[in-house]
Amino acid sequence: MLPDPTAAENPARAAENEARAQELKQLSDQTAAVIDQINAHQRLQRDQSDFNRIVDRANERLSDFTHLAKDFAQRWLISESLMNQQLRDAFDHAYDGPQQRKHANSVIERTLQRMRSEAAAMPDPDTTADVAAVTAAMRGGSTRAPEEKPLNYGAMIDGEFKRELAKFGL
Repeated sequence: MLPDPTAAENPARAAENEARAQELKQLSDQTAAVIDQINAHQRLQRDQSDFNRIVDRANERLSDFTHLAKDFAQRWLISESLMNQQLRDAFDHAYDGPQQRKHANSVIERTLQRMRSEAAAMPDPDTTADVAAVTAAMRGGSTRAPEEKPLNYGAMIDGEFKRELAKFGL
């Protein structure tokens, strides 16, 4: 700031100008802070919108896996981003330039392919239950052999009864 030529002539005016300059500096700093908050909010909205688009793409790829929860893709991607530094960096630096955007898209594409292959490896509980039911039916509903019915000695003819007594030495 240039020195005020009238400051030497009027000290009260110089003090007033200094106070106004401090007030303007404070307002300028506050305005910059508000602008930073607005920009941060806009980046957050942009990033959330991007993530939601990625989740929509993932859901499309998983549409034939009806046994998965509706939020499977979202939860899987959140979990993966916590464990996969490369995916996290792709999310964070996608807007740093065209090369970073291309790299981010490549990383996201590979991640979505891996998610689909992992989902394909998960068994469908309905199919698994059906297989178990068919297996049980083929085995007769039990893995144990059925118990023999007790002999009805009263319904036996004399020859059968004598053979049974002979087994016991009688």
